[in-house]
Amino acid sequence: MNRPSAPTVRGVIGGEGRCPQLMSGLIAGALATAAEAAWTRAQVRMLGSRKPVFTREVMVSRMVRAATGHSVDRRVAGVLGGGMRAGYGPSLAVLWTLLRNGRPPRSVHDTCMLGGLIWAFEIAALPAARATPPLHTWPVPDTALDLSKGLLFAAITNATLHCLRLRPRHLVDVSRGIPRRRIEWL
Repeated sequence: MNRPSAPTVRGVIGGEGRCPQLMSGLIAGALATAAEAAWTRAQVRMLGSRKPVFTREVMVSRMVRAATGHSVDRRVAGVLGGGMRAGYGPSLAVLWTLLRNGRPPRSVHDTCMLGGLIWAFEIAALPAARATPPLHTWPVPDTALDLSKGLLFAAITNATLHCLRLRPRHLVDVSRGIPRRRIEWL
């Protein structure tokens, strides 16, 4: 008996339109943000007693002091900074995904482009928001470490988006050995 073939389903976890791109961006951004946070902790350990200018506690403390004139507890600054990072990272990845309009990432080119854009934005926006001191006062290692954070974020984002694009040709109903539907992610 001939069964009609199931329709192709486009998008991450099925579906079409912007929603699968948003979901892909959120997943990629969450993973990249976690990797960036781990890399920042490793950088703090490498520098020893001196904290780089871009740690979340230092940035939040500086912004609160600039806005209100009051200091904030280090633990509170860490929690606020974590919330700031949790929103900022996935938002950047979603924006990148939407700007790419579902095109597959090209590894080195897109990683360098996204990492450079993030770094350029941060070295312009963070001093303007008084989250960091002016760029010309940054120690050279901090500038290089901030660039490495942007590149790491970009690499993890693009690698995740690439993995989400891998296309299983079909799913098989294991009990019957019958292909259920053809799926293409993104």
